[in-house]
Amino acid sequence: MSQGHPSKGVRVNLLFFAKSRELAGVSSCSDFPLAADTLSGHQVLGSICDRWPELLVIRDCVILAHNEQYCEDLSARITLRDGDEIAVIPPIAGG
Repeated sequence: MSQGHPSKGVRVNLLFFAKSRELAGVSSCSDFPLAADTLSGHQVLGSICDRWPELLVIRDCVILAHNEQYCEDLSARITLRDGDEIAVIPPIAGG
């Protein structure tokens, strides 16, 4: 653990799928800045919604994936590195 060291920011690549892509108006964003290298999923999603407030309408029902691994619990901490991939995946409705 890096106790005593201030947390540095990182830059990640975002991918938006389905309704999140429609609302954000983009399918991806390279080099998206995050304030720290360890954040909860809720904090990551909050930063994304700060940049794309249109996503607030689906915020409570999206899933995040970090480097192709689903973030099952958004209150859990995610260790991020420059260049990591964060995907914003809304629930898929089928019929």
